[in-house]
Amino acid sequence: MLKKIVITGGDGRFAQILKKDDKKLNILYPDKKELNILKNKMDLIFDDFDLIITPSAPGEALKGLEFTGSAIFNTAWSLIGNPCLTLPLFKGKNGLPIGCQLVTKVGNDNQLLSYSKQFHSLFI
Repeated sequence: MLKKIVITGGDGRFAQILKKDDKKLNILYPDKKELNILKNKMDLIFDDFDLIITPSAPGEALKGLEFTGSAIFNTAWSLIGNPCLTLPLFKGKNGLPIGCQLVTKVGNDNQLLSYSKQFHSLFI
């Protein structure tokens, strides 16, 4: 069972870390030293929290398949290796899904699947 979670935009601690390091992560090949610094900062957050909940993308899904939308909310996870998944738990004003992204500590892939089942059963 979940003990603690952090929702981005809550106390701002996680958002501040990403905001501070966001520009560094937007380059095509980020410096490995900078990525290790960010990974270590994320590990510290997961010492206090089991799960981070964040939007998957800004707003609801786009209509059609030409463009998948912005990856701004999952770029950091992809670069530093935190397991994450998206559940389409909500709907936007156009009836298209709004994704809820769950993120956990590196190596907790199976635990993330368990967390996602818990969330799915709460909302669906």
